[in-house]
Amino acid sequence: MTSQNGGNVASQPGSPSTEQTSPCLPLLYWIFFDQLLDFMAKLIYLACD
Repeated sequence: MTSQNGGNVASQPGSPSTEQTSPCLPLLYWIFFDQLLDFMAKLIYLACD
């Protein structure tokens, strides 16, 4: 992970790299959050059932 990041910084300036990463991270968080909510909903459904 670190070496990949280093390669990115080396091949591109900091600004474009940051702009590229910025929209990607929240998307990953949203996907993770969505999965977590779905998992919690299933747990609650099973517990209540």
